[in-house]
Amino acid sequence: MKPFSYARPTTAADVLKLLSPTARPKAGGNDLLDLAKRGVSTPATLVDLSRISVQEGGPRFDGVTVAEGGQLEIGARVTLAQIAASADVLRIFPALADAAAAAATPQIRNVATLGGNLLQRPRCAYFRDPFFDCLKRGGTSCPARDGVHDEMAIFGNAKCCATHPSNLATALLAAPQAGLATITVEIGAKGGLVWRTVELSDGFFVRPEDDPLIEAAIAPGELLWAAFVPAAPVSAYVEINQKQSYDWASVACAVVLDVEGDKIADARIALGAVAPVPLLSEPAAAALRGKGLRDTAAWDAAAAAATQGATPLARNGHKVRQLRAVVRRAIEAAVARSK
Repeated sequence: MKPFSYARPTTAADVLKLLSPTARPKAGGNDLLDLAKRGVSTPATLVDLSRISVQEGGPRFDGVTVAEGGQLEIGARVTLAQIAASADVLRIFPALADAAAAAATPQIRNVATLGGNLLQRPRCAYFRDPFFDCLKRGGTSCPARDGVHDEMAIFGNAKCCATHPSNLATALLAAPQAGLATITVEIGAKGGLVWRTVELSDGFFVRPEDDPLIEAAIAPGELLWAAFVPAAPVSAYVEINQKQSYDWASVACAVVLDVEGDKIADARIALGAVAPVPLLSEPAAAALRGKGLRDTAAWDAAAAAATQGATPLARNGHKVRQLRAVVRRAIEAAVARSK
């Protein structure tokens, strides 16, 4: 690991003045330090976020709160353990609690944060090894295509075969109109703080075809501050792992159902660990709309529809079958939460 300086500012404004392409924010630091030790990322400065206070004029950086209208506001510095244990999250959007509880180990969940989970870099071994000519590090091709790709993408893999590693991103994408708040410093004489809110389904996740070097539309001088999540109590997140202890998802699915009586009025189904970005599956959701809540034939049809358009590689066709299974399980888990 190359030497770096360490800054401990106490206000968001001071943090934002320090951030740059060579200065990286650090909350839990799990992914950041791993990349630095491997030589993939070599920040000149780490900017510690543990001491900054909540700013007036915007949402909280810490804590889980229920805003007017019943939506959740979750600070980017909230840990996965806090999300998994939050009674408000379990009541209002249980799929997010499922996703947080499924991540990593208890020790990591106690320090890993919402912001860090959403912005972590791909877990692809070729990306994390500086000796390979990886597209996501400015290389010319994706070495995984002709290499070991058993756990790589089965959708959107024409240019890059890595999968998006965030399970919280999959859960949040399934929530209708879920958004993120970011903060930056205005350039100019006044130099005030500038807030921006973006919906996750509206271009926050960046596909390799658009820019292979990044996964999220957040600038170097911008800080992820909070997430806004509308109420979706009939929801669930399920993932399949090679190991049930401390492993990233092989495939994942989050399901949100809008139930009217014994019918599914609307559905959103998000797929994780199957593409370079989390995906919404409209064919799978369409197979559920208007169907009976416990119509298991519709569940099976949705699970099959979720695999439409898959382009598995030579050695990861098993993920298509896994995806069908995990979508079916997630639908069943969401239905079990209906009243």
